Amino acid sequence: MCRVMPRDGIAVANGHLSFDEVAQAFTDAVQKLTSDPERTVELTGAIQNAGIERRVADTRKLGNVLLDSRPLTHPAFSEAPSLRR
Repeated sequence: MCRVMPRDGIAVANGHLSFDEVAQAFTDAVQKLTSDPERTVELTGAIQNAGIERRVADTRKLGNVLLDSRPLTHPAFSEAPSLRR
């Protein structure tokens, strides 16, 4: 998912949210959505190849990471590739 947002934030129904406020709200929402590892593995899937893992690592170099990736083990497919640290 990729979305460009103005540096000065966005207008909302009850006023204005700064860039940092929107970023934090987005981060909080993703954390809540992915707080249960058994549900999260169904949302995210497995790492398909080493190239994807390299791209995840390279992306960390591009700027401030608000919510980093984390390794997860699928309860039904424990041998499925997962992000390694």
